[in-house]
Amino acid sequence: LDRTLIAGYSILAIARETIRHATRHGELGHAAKVMGGLMRHRVGDSGGSYHRVVRRVTRALQGVPEQTLTTLGEEAYRNSIEQSLYSEAITLVEAHRAAGHKLVIVSAASRYQVEPVARVLGIEEICCTRLEVEDGKFTGRLVAPLCYGEGKTLAARRAARQHRSSLE
Repeated sequence: LDRTLIAGYSILAIARETIRHATRHGELGHAAKVMGGLMRHRVGDSGGSYHRVVRRVTRALQGVPEQTLTTLGEEAYRNSIEQSLYSEAITLVEAHRAAGHKLVIVSAASRYQVEPVARVLGIEEICCTRLEVEDGKFTGRLVAPLCYGEGKTLAARRAARQHRSSLE
């Protein structure tokens, strides 16, 4: 997703929407502070740093209704991600579809960032970082493994096996 289908990082679009939401509704105060910190963080930093940032953001979401992040993801798509879709990526996705290839987005991003893009591109399957939800609210924990680095490679291999396909 990030820097492949879209220019930039979808987490920054979600961060902006989280801060806007907190400002408008007086909610998500702690999460907005964490997201503000994220916007100052260099997103492309090393894996260890990325893992820490994701864990920190996930903890900050503890108790927040999942529907809130679903809505923020849709707003982030409409307000910035949509305009950052690479036209070349759209063309490439369509070429793969025309060739009969199975399309899967494998991303370190969460489903709240990925699903709007997948829907618009007509891609039905995603592999992404998952946040634990109980009774409709975030627990503050990640579902292991994080879909980043080796976890991302494992997710791609698993999807290829499910579809009896090769990553070549």
